[in-house]
Amino acid sequence: MQLSYADVQRLAYANSPRSRVEVAGKLASDYATNSLSVKEKEMAVDILRLLAGDAEVRVREQLSNHLKACDDLPHEVAIMLAHDIEKISVPVLRFSNGLEEEDLIEVIKSSRQLAKLEAVAQRDHVSATVSEALLQIHSDSVATTLIANKGAIINEASLLHTIENMAKHESVIDALMQRGGLPVVCIEKIFMNVSTQMKKRLAKEYQISRHLIEGKLEYAREMTTLGMATRNSGVNVEALVRHMHNQRKLTSSIVIRSLCVGDLRFFECAMSELTDVPLENVGKLMLDAGPNGFMALYRLSPLPPAYYEAVKKLLDMALDATHNGKMRPHDFSKQIIDNIKSNSYDLSIEYMPLLLAIIKGNASELSSIH
Repeated sequence: MQLSYADVQRLAYANSPRSRVEVAGKLASDYATNSLSVKEKEMAVDILRLLAGDAEVRVREQLSNHLKACDDLPHEVAIMLAHDIEKISVPVLRFSNGLEEEDLIEVIKSSRQLAKLEAVAQRDHVSATVSEALLQIHSDSVATTLIANKGAIINEASLLHTIENMAKHESVIDALMQRGGLPVVCIEKIFMNVSTQMKKRLAKEYQISRHLIEGKLEYAREMTTLGMATRNSGVNVEALVRHMHNQRKLTSSIVIRSLCVGDLRFFECAMSELTDVPLENVGKLMLDAGPNGFMALYRLSPLPPAYYEAVKKLLDMALDATHNGKMRPHDFSKQIIDNIKSNSYDLSIEYMPLLLAIIKGNASELSSIH
């Protein structure tokens, strides 16, 4: 152990701050570099605990600087330093593994010193719980620092909360856009909440068309909903459609897209909800081979009249490909595309090219269906 008996004596009895600073630096350095035997380390822990409460700032600062990245910094010492003044706490809050998640959250709750909070936000690993606590502060500098940290886990709920409450802070929005990998719902929320001027600036800086983005977001949201209804047998499609209708989200776009992806159950429930025609009767009208049954149903719905011919032809093809809705083949899209192309429906039927683009999944080619 590099700390001599004389050093210990000076530490114990000398009133000189300079002496305690020197001894603190030597002991902390030895501890951090693992230069002590097991017995010496046990004794050093007791001394470090005393030094962490020393009245001289320079003594505590020596501990912070030498022990901030120490892998086995005693928990009690780490907490004492973490709650100290900024120049002492910041290095420990930024680097120390001696602090647990609960310790960090306690610091966040008990302090409004931005330097401390930003230090926590910069840690190599920040859990979702700590991130949530930091974002609840509603500080633009803390939020920007955290979002820019790739080692921070931020869940969707926290992201949405931040966007809703901090959309006026351009630094936060910039950090979110730079972070990448945002859920579609978060990107959508950004464009819903920021100012028109901010929309224009983001579109310019990220070289994207605002209208195109919003079109893609609409496409992605609707396709996600349809995917949930199509792939999950546990979903009550009738209840889902009713909920969407009550929330004014059962748009013409998603109803027609459900047909494009071969989800006849969703399409059937949607047509019943939109027309107030009983579900059983909707099924019969969809299967009617004559020209009048489905036309009457379609006219009762808010679907755009100009799309009728394309939708009717697509319905006939979808019924054939799915054996009247009993099963959806894995190559449904390919069958429908081949059918459209081989019969030149994309050339002879108005709006069929748009439906073809939806079937292919080319979101960038889509315009909204109204």
